[in-house]
Amino acid sequence: MNKSVLITGTSKGLGLALCKLFKEKGYTVYAIDLNLSEELKNLSDKNLKTACCDISDFNAVSEAIKGFEIKALDIVVNNAGIWLDKNRTELLDDNFTFDTIIPQFKVNAVGVLNIAKVTLPLLQSAGGVMINLSSEAGSIEYSRRTGEYGYCMSKAAQNMATKIMSNAYGKSGVKFYALHPGWMVTDQGLAGASGDNRPKQNPYDTADKIIELAENPKLVGMFYDITTGEEMKW
Repeated sequence: MNKSVLITGTSKGLGLALCKLFKEKGYTVYAIDLNLSEELKNLSDKNLKTACCDISDFNAVSEAIKGFEIKALDIVVNNAGIWLDKNRTELLDDNFTFDTIIPQFKVNAVGVLNIAKVTLPLLQSAGGVMINLSSEAGSIEYSRRTGEYGYCMSKAAQNMATKIMSNAYGKSGVKFYALHPGWMVTDQGLAGASGDNRPKQNPYDTADKIIELAENPKLVGMFYDITTGEEMKW
């Protein structure tokens, strides 16, 4: 039977790489993004179906996934996320703003729950895997930043969502993972670069490792650096 995967944040970068590689492996791919890129549209066919959707809006998520008419899912990859703290402003700086914090929570944390609310029944029927693309920025243990409140706090909240879902539904056979994908050569990755301090990691290499885990979910922990395979501290 043909396997299926639903992926969010698919128009470019890691999400687009995941779509291409899953499709090459014979999966039916359901791709969701706020804005569909031309490259993603060009991939669309009977094996790769797209929907334009704001994952922070539950009703929009529900309608988009309902429109796919999915019978069951093997894998869900919550890749969509936003980073609005690029200036890394510290709390007491004059130009610090609260305006970017709530939007990041709505996408990075609540957005994952919106997708999970609709897809978990489909995963349970297939005995599947949910992978949430987190970040080392969401680890309290590893935190060294003095700014980026919205991004770090929203990713920590996403990690907690992953843990709670595992507590509630892990017994049904669904595997849950929160993955740090590393610093990749993507639009978002390069936005954090300066001078020689630039990412070198190819998103297709990262996508390969994510797919390997999704197809063989043998790691017993939940929070991992997918580039090294090492378990991370919360």
